[in-house]
Amino acid sequence: MTKKPRVTKTQIAAALREAVFVPTKPGPLKVIVDVGNHYYYMTRARELLALASESPSNPQRLKYLNMALSLIAISKVRIQNEDTISFNLDTSNLPG
Repeated sequence: MTKKPRVTKTQIAAALREAVFVPTKPGPLKVIVDVGNHYYYMTRARELLALASESPSNPQRLKYLNMALSLIAISKVRIQNEDTISFNLDTSNLPG
């Protein structure tokens, strides 16, 4: 009986590093990022995940997965930024 290959923290970190891109660099992801809406990013990420699951080759599958990971990360950052902004602007509980 063969052992299942383990997934390590180092491998996960490497996969996340591969998904990093420069949001200002021209390309398909820049066009998506320019929309400026985290709901749109999540929708496109789901579409890319569907494409990855239907892709016949591993290189193509990995390309779609990297793009989806990038969009998920961007969406997370946008949501965190919105929370920070709304927290900083919320003065309803201040005296006076």
